[in-house]
Amino acid sequence: MDWGKTKTIFIFTFFILNLVLGYQIYLKQKEYLQDIQSTNSIQELNHILRLQGIKLTYNLPKEIPELHFIQVKEKKLKRNEIKEPIKLEQPYNSKLLNAKLQKTINHFSEYDYDSQESSSNRLVFHQRIEDFPYFSDNLILQISKGKVISYQQEYYEMVDKGPTRQVISAHSALRTALDYQYIPNGSEIKEMKLGFYKQDYPEDIQILVPVWRIVYQDSERRGMIYIHAMTGGVEGIH
Repeated sequence: MDWGKTKTIFIFTFFILNLVLGYQIYLKQKEYLQDIQSTNSIQELNHILRLQGIKLTYNLPKEIPELHFIQVKEKKLKRNEIKEPIKLEQPYNSKLLNAKLQKTINHFSEYDYDSQESSSNRLVFHQRIEDFPYFSDNLILQISKGKVISYQQEYYEMVDKGPTRQVISAHSALRTALDYQYIPNGSEIKEMKLGFYKQDYPEDIQILVPVWRIVYQDSERRGMIYIHAMTGGVEGIH
């Protein structure tokens, strides 16, 4: 592989991404400022929720920090086998599990448990990057009869980052999901959380963008929507 050529292509891609993102941010921030000036915005949101029969049982986060998109690369870690199944305490205790697994799983303390994606036969953890979760199945513990029997792990290191920008509010992100009817009628919104999400690039170029993850539950399944926290666009629906 011609690494010099690859590096040039990446730099150019990163530059173009900066330009496009900057313009999208300008348009979105203009729309956002107009939105927060409306004294009826909260009432309008509640009205839409009622019309669509959607319950909001989670307090929307109020913080709107400054974040940036980042480039990461995967670091190959030595895999340690779990020689003896590790019993889980009920209810699940993250600190106790950390004490048991930190010697077996590399960088285990850098992962946060995600109750929304976990189930009775697996526990899902997300790696923290700059104090925010990277919404990917970075670490999965396989559970059998209440014990950890194996795991799958990915670990990433930050290579570069783009310009810092203020994210849109959770209110604005939710309004986008409702306006485009990404959340089925009659659902219950369980959680909204800020984190990072991988955009669709070739394997050697991994760009993570800030997103608001919206978790909802309907009569059939639990779904997740990822709203770009700078542009307001939809990054993924699961």
